[in-house]
Amino acid sequence: VFKLLRELNQLSNYDMMTGLNNRNYMENKLDSYNNQKNLGIVSLDLNGLKVNNDYLGHERGDYLLKTLASHMKDVLQKIDKKDLARIGGDEFLIIVPSTSREVLEKVKNDILSVCYDEDLAKRISVSIGLSFDPEGQKNIYELIQNADADMYAMKNQTSAAYSKEIVAYAKKVDQFIR
Repeated sequence: VFKLLRELNQLSNYDMMTGLNNRNYMENKLDSYNNQKNLGIVSLDLNGLKVNNDYLGHERGDYLLKTLASHMKDVLQKIDKKDLARIGGDEFLIIVPSTSREVLEKVKNDILSVCYDEDLAKRISVSIGLSFDPEGQKNIYELIQNADADMYAMKNQTSAAYSKEIVAYAKKVDQFIR
């Protein structure tokens, strides 16, 4: 019985596609981060997931999600304390306690760097937003909203161009699915 309960608990907190924690896991942890000093939030959104799925197939979308998750794990492996989760279809959240703005910027730049490839077939386009509270004056939900706003500002600049590239690529290689 205990083994079954452990397995059910893991399934309720785990994203099978990416191997990351899921939204349920993160929601259960959020309040523990309220008003912490030096708390950092990284909000990520995969650009063009629908376009990739529609034009190149759902296998392509799965590849993008799994590869982004793998890249995030690699970039974050040197950070001892962090929580990482897929919180929606193409949305991810990283919480880093006891950090600095510089560490968050490095995480962002490292993720962008490992996701970029000259070969569009290997490129992962991601928008990333940051929020940092050195004084512990903001609650966790405020910090997440700020990181999301920062991420959407980047998405407004990058997502449409990437989607157009994917459509052109799909037509060029004659892989149009729908």
